Amino acid sequence: MGVWTQPTEIYATEPLDRLRLDNNLTAKKDTTLIPSGTPAPIFIEKSEDGKKLLFIETPLESRPGFWGPLYEIDTQTGEKRRLRDSNHVVSSAVYLPGSSGKKVVYYSYGSIPEGIEDGPIPGYYLLDTETGTDSLLVEHASPAGLEEIFNGFDVSPDGRTLLYPINYDNIGGARSPKVATYDLPTGIRDTLSWSFRPQLLWMRYGPSGDQLLYNIYQEDALSISSGRVDSIGVIDLDTEARRTLRTTTNPEGESIDLFPRWSPDGQHIVYGSGPVAGASGAVGNFSLHVLKNVN
Repeated sequence: MGVWTQPTEIYATEPLDRLRLDNNLTAKKDTTLIPSGTPAPIFIEKSEDGKKLLFIETPLESRPGFWGPLYEIDTQTGEKRRLRDSNHVVSSAVYLPGSSGKKVVYYSYGSIPEGIEDGPIPGYYLLDTETGTDSLLVEHASPAGLEEIFNGFDVSPDGRTLLYPINYDNIGGARSPKVATYDLPTGIRDTLSWSFRPQLLWMRYGPSGDQLLYNIYQEDALSISSGRVDSIGVIDLDTEARRTLRTTTNPEGESIDLFPRWSPDGQHIVYGSGPVAGASGAVGNFSLHVLKNVN
């Protein structure tokens, strides 16, 4: 997984590396902040100024039997601090835009995992990183549960709208995900009429807030083998026009393309991609890729 923090800087996991980009957007490893090992960061997200990262220690090979704490790391000093322990069962988190990196919105699975008793209510929480206190924004129990891997929600650049997926599990046949909005100032919740192919959904607002980057993927996308149902695309939020991006990286066939993020100028994306071996569905190692000139 990668996140674009500055025009010439990307962070990638695992391990947690800082990559420097040249004028052609070719990356070269600069610094390792956290080396490979267990536990290790997988999910990462940046602050608005790119000087801090949120990450979750979640060894994917151990899911769903392991879920990790939520940490924040200073990208300048490498100093990290734990924001929430594993009992909070955090899936993913983003900094609240306009909060100067002092407030975080995170999703908790609640008491779904085995072994968590009297856990938090499933839903989205607002955490004040200075006081260490949090409050429940909106309840939401993921129908897909831990199969969701990472809850692909986001908050609009103006800090007003929480946009989150309603993903379903594959029991009895795949169901198409829905998209819900929650207006933070008013507390009004709505479900959009957008339709997507069945499986799971990840979303990221563009820097200017008028576009949405989305990724459809299936629950076995990070397994040894996969049925390869995925796509990455962009939605124009003014017109709702949708276009699918050409992200396949395997010259010999198909690839699984996951968890895209925008560049700071909204012109390029960075995403993870792993080759799929034809009819066998065997998934190879994932690498980080940049798709240039999306807009």
